[in-house]
Parts: sequence; C-alpha cells; structure tokens
Amino acid sequence: MADTHDPNPYASPQATEPAVPETFEPWRDGDLICTPSESTLPPRCYVCNTDALFLYPAEIGAVGWFSLRGVAIRISVTTYCCSLHRVRQRLRGLITVALALTMLALVAAASHAVEQIGLPWPLALLPLVAAGAAAVYANARLERWSGRQLTIAKARNRMVWLKGAGDAYLASLDLSSTATQTPGP
Repeated sequence: MADTHDPNPYASPQATEPAVPETFEPWRDGDLICTPSESTLPPRCYVCNTDALFLYPAEIGAVGWFSLRGVAIRISVTTYCCSLHRVRQRLRGLITVALALTMLALVAAASHAVEQIGLPWPLALLPLVAAGAAAVYANARLERWSGRQLTIAKARNRMVWLKGAGDAYLASLDLSSTATQTPGP
C-alpha cells in the first residue's frame, strides 16, 4: 500500500467527505408537520391522505433568515397532492382572481357614482364593503373545499414545521417528540 502523505507543508488540506445524515420520517407536532428542511414527504396527498394514481409533486422552497440569530436556512420540501385537490386549488386561484377583479370594478363604480351622481362616499362604499365581506367569506369556504396550501410555520436548526395539512394526513403521521428526532447541527 502506497503512502499518500504529501511532504509539502503548503499542500491543500485533504478533507474527508461529510457523513450522510440519517433519514428522518416526518412527524406530527399538533397541527403541524415537522420534517428536515431538505426532505420529501411520503407520496400521499397532504389534504386527503389518498394514494392516488396520479400524484403531483410540488416543492415548498425558501432561502432566508428564519431566526433572530441570523442563520440562513435553505428549505426544500417536496409534497404531493392528488389530482382532485390540485384541480380544486387551481380553480380556487382563478375564482380569487375573479373576485379581486370584481372588487376593482366596484371601486370604479363607486368613484363614478360619487363624481357623476353626487352620491356621498359612505353611501357609495356600502356595496363595496358588503362585497368585500362576501369575498372574504367565499375565499374561506373555497379554502375549506380545495384544501389549504402547505406553508412554512417556522424553521429552526435544519428543521421546518409546515401548516395546512389535512386531518387525515396528520392522523397518519407519528406523534413523536421533537427531542428524539431532531438532527444535530
């Protein structure tokens, strides 16, 4: 066996490749999913927990400051959604855009009513306030119908907590303590 020691004192240091971190299964922390910041959730719909024939992967990604200590955390979590909830979420997006355009049209109609007819502003804005309340209610009902998008609730020490998963998916995850599964620094 040959000696690989380099007698040159100015040679570059030879580092060993870091060990591959252990794999961690996501677990439930109340209504949150806790998982490593770079991971893939199990291939089931995160809304209804079905093993559908067609699952559409979606990535939640972020790079930023998620702590007051100034530590940048890169987050890349791949989630899956069944075709039914994917279509519903896209329809929800289109309906939300339509509601926003309707609100803009109502603002234009209210300003027209004030300028042309001489209607007082509080009376002209009354339909706008009613339409805004109806839009908020409709958006909440649509969110319940389509399933929420998974979003980042908090991130710390190479771990991320996601909110917005369905009850069936949360019930399928282990209810484990974070102290036993948190990877080291």
